[in-house]
Amino acid sequence: METLKIDCGLREYRVNGKGILRLNPTDPNVYTRFEEMMETLPNMAEQVGSVKELDQRLKAALNQVFPGNDFDKLLGGVSLLAVCANGQKVLDNLLEALAAVMEQGMEEYAQLLAQQVHGQ
Repeated sequence: METLKIDCGLREYRVNGKGILRLNPTDPNVYTRFEEMMETLPNMAEQVGSVKELDQRLKAALNQVFPGNDFDKLLGGVSLLAVCANGQKVLDNLLEALAAVMEQGMEEYAQLLAQQVHGQ
């Protein structure tokens, strides 16, 4: 059998020196899923009965946004609701880091589109 190797633009980010997060930050579909997830997060706590269930739902939402990743494993089983040394929840720190990656990716995507429009 022959093999096709296709560059899908995946990048790898080592999370806390442990797991590898794989995503294409220039993929508009990933960006859209990320934005949709961000809109649903504030209401998620009202829809669950326990902190454990909320953590599971939050990680499931992240796994849907970034397919092929397992945020429970990436974070070593730590709850997204745990408080960090900076006083923020793990979720807040994670979303801040991911938002920066996604923002940079969308800037790269916009630059690529502009170059294509101008025939470069």
